[in-house]
Formats: sequence, structure tokens, C-alpha cells
Amino acid sequence: MWEAIYPSLIIFGGTAVAITALTWIVRRVRRRPSAAVAAEAAREDAGGALVRLDDAIAEADIELGLAGAVYGGREPALLARARLRAVQVRDDGFARHRELSDAPPAVPTLRQRSERLRTEAESAVAELEAAREQHAAWLRRNADAPRQITALRRRITEVTEQLGEPGVRERELAERFAQDEAKNTTEPLGAARRHLEAAEQALLAAEEMRTDPTQPILERLTDAERALRDAERAMQSADQAYEQTRAAANAAPAEIASVRAEIRRVVALQREVPPVAAARLGEAAEAATAAVDALEPRAATEPSAVIAGVTRVRDRLDLAAGDARTARARLDGAKNALPGTLATARMLIGRAEQAVAAGSSAEARIRLASARDELARARNADDVVAALDAARRAVRHAEDADALAAFGRAHRI
Repeated sequence: MWEAIYPSLIIFGGTAVAITALTWIVRRVRRRPSAAVAAEAAREDAGGALVRLDDAIAEADIELGLAGAVYGGREPALLARARLRAVQVRDDGFARHRELSDAPPAVPTLRQRSERLRTEAESAVAELEAAREQHAAWLRRNADAPRQITALRRRITEVTEQLGEPGVRERELAERFAQDEAKNTTEPLGAARRHLEAAEQALLAAEEMRTDPTQPILERLTDAERALRDAERAMQSADQAYEQTRAAANAAPAEIASVRAEIRRVVALQREVPPVAAARLGEAAEAATAAVDALEPRAATEPSAVIAGVTRVRDRLDLAAGDARTARARLDGAKNALPGTLATARMLIGRAEQAVAAGSSAEARIRLASARDELARARNADDVVAALDAARRAVRHAEDADALAAFGRAHRI
């Protein structure tokens, strides 16, 4: 009997061993550096597809705005529906890409998940492009160029009036603040005026073509709409930076005084902790004092930079104090730190938005979205410590987004 069973056992046992070995080999291959490189490449491809989808949505927005005059202010249903679906895919895709970015490259499913995300993003781009082509064909047949020209002319006039007289805000900022502080407002102001000039030139070209059906008037109107949207976005950035600078100038003296009080509390804390911990607190207090002494003379001319510097001093003090503080002391410290940290987060997010709008990678856009999310959490948090933690995360994400956007521009081919 056993003699008859042994051959079967040998065969099936050998098969089981082979399957086990094969499984082990596959797992090892998946964890090899080459597999990790392939997974990372797939993740980057997915990010590129999401960026293309994001850009296609922006182009659809331009066309929807341009068509407003034809539709009496109502969005075209075909393109609007396609855009809505694309936005859903984009938002979900960036959230998933954020998870992929945080996952280690050795995760076996990273490549498959990245490829699936890329396929979904490319499918959404294709669907949106098809809708744009159908819409463009309809618009060429039915566009009311005179009405569109009138609507664009009115909007250009409104944005020009909102910008105000050239040089007024620039002169005010130059008189009060350092160049590095003022440029947060003056650079987007200059960009807004350049975009307005481009919109005006495109609109003039469209007006010259309005009586000649053989001329590509729709292309010129699209150019004008795109430039006008860029001008509006730059103007919003300038307004935001201008208000932030003025608010920072008013808040900087109080922030300096507040952080000095925090340093005094840390010094007093030395008496309540063991000698080794007291020595560390003393070193942290001395370093913080030196940093604040260097920041204070700049408060009047570089208030935004000073508040950002104070925020970092507070972070280091919190880290040094650690568990030595009582719960009440931690709560009071968070209350004192929160306003300046929120101001710093808003300022850095504004800068990152300008950098990302100029062209950026998926990683930069994801970090900017994360910064906005954390800032919203900070504003809505009931607990002041949780709000401070969220605001600090917003600061870090905004700095990352700005750096990633700058790196992408510097290495763009």
C-alpha cells in the first residue's frame, strides 16, 4: 500500500516545494531594487497623468468661461458634466497619489496601484478632451463673437480698475518695507498687469477679425480669456499678500513680546527639572534669545519674515520643553503660538500657490493641497493644541510645495 502512495507523495510534495520556492522568488524579486525603481517610475507616471488632468480641467474652465456669453451665463451641459467627472477623478487621484508617495517603494502593490491610477487619470483626460472637441465644434458653429467680445471687454475693464493705478501700492510698499517683503505683492501685481496687456492684445486681434469669417477669432478669444484668468489669479495673490504684509506689520511687535515671555517661562522652568534637563532648557533659551534679538530689528521692514522666524523659535522651545511643562503650561503656550503660526501658514500657502500656478509636479500640488487641508483643520479645531499641530503641519507642507515647485522649474527640460 505505502509503496503505491510514496510516488504520489513525492510528486505532490515536489510540486508543493516548487510552488513555495516560486512564491518566495516572486516576493524576493518584487523587493529587489529594480522592482522598487519600477514601482517608483510607475508612481511618477501616475503623477504626470494627474498633472495633465489638472491642466486639462483648467483649459476646460477657460472654455466654459468663454462660452458664458453664448449660453446666457449658463454652463454648457456637455463640457460641464465632463469637467465635473474629471474633477472627481483628479481630487480622488491626488488623495491616492499622496498615499502612494508616503508608502515605501518596496510595497508589493505600489506599482499596480500606481498603474491603475495612471490609467484612470488618462481615461479622464481622454473623456474631457473629447468633450472639449465636441464643445469647440459647437462653439465654432454658434459662437456669438460680438457678445463675447463685449463680455471680455467689460471684465478686462473691471480687473484693470480693481488693480488701481500702476505703481501706487508698489511705492507704498517700497517706502515701508524691505524689497524681499514687498516682492510678495509687487511680483504678482506686475504679472497681473502683463496678463491684462496680453488679454487686451488678444481681444484687439479678435475685434479686427469679427467681420471676416475666415479668421480664427475663437482662438484669439480663448487667448484673451486665458490671459484674463491669469490676471485675475495674480491680482488675488497680490491682494492677499498685501493684506498679509499689513497685518504682519501690526502683529510683529506683539509676537516678539509674546515669544520673549515664552523664553522667560522656559528659563523659570529650569528650577523645576533635573540638572541635565535644566542645562538643555538653558541652551534652548539662550539660542531662542539670540534668534529673537536678531529678528527684532527687522520687525518694521520685514514683518512677515519676522513672524515666520518667531514661529520657528516657538517650535524649538516647545520641543526643548517637552514633557517638563504642565498640561496648563502647554495649553497656554499653544494659545500664544497659534495666531502667529496661522499667519505664517497663510503666508507660505500664498507663496506656494503662486509657485505651483507657474507650473509644477504632482508632488508640489499634493503638498499644497495638504497645506490647505491642514490649515482648514487648524481653523476648525476645537482644541487649541490640535489646532497648533495642524497649523504647523500646514507650514511644513506649504514649504515643501514651494520648494518642489522651484525644483521642478529649475530642472524643467
